[in-house]
Amino acid sequence: QKKEKEELERLKNGLRNQLGMTQSQIESLSMATETKEEQLKSKEKQLKSMEKAMEELSKQFDRQIREKEIQISALEDKLNIRLMDKILFASGSADVTPAGYRVLGSLAAELRNMEGFEIAVSGHTDNVPLGPKIKELYQDNLGLSVARAAAVSRVLRERGVNPENLSAAGHSMYRPVASNDNEEGRQQNRRVEIILAPLR
Repeated sequence: QKKEKEELERLKNGLRNQLGMTQSQIESLSMATETKEEQLKSKEKQLKSMEKAMEELSKQFDRQIREKEIQISALEDKLNIRLMDKILFASGSADVTPAGYRVLGSLAAELRNMEGFEIAVSGHTDNVPLGPKIKELYQDNLGLSVARAAAVSRVLRERGVNPENLSAAGHSMYRPVASNDNEEGRQQNRRVEIILAPLR
């Protein structure tokens, strides 16, 4: 009888332990589910914010988009705003023109409304070597592309875009979107891209 009692006690304790484990497993599962739901909500919010920005920017820059000076495209959860160099800079310069300031001001107003995104500004050039005067300032196409990305980034920051989420990089001629063998292609390659991606 004593043995049976001990056996029953052991069984009871075993069941208690199992129940305890199951309880903690249930709790951790429910916490994981809540976290997943929060992540999904946040992702949904980001996608809505991106769609709204794309809609607003497409309205604002309708003429420039029609004239192929600005292209706006979305790929998965990224938004790419491509600006041809001629609407921001004079030829061979990294000083933003008054018209460029207006375009970037409108862009910044939209970007300020978008929370939870990192904003990467990248400068690109064609493969034509710089002229002697411009070479003195920027050394080569890489120098020019970096200076242009930094200039755009600076204007966005001045217009209230969060500098913590803002970065600038130059890629010179090494990421062409068209052929550098003709003027039309080279024109497309001279650009600044602003890429928005959800913060990790």
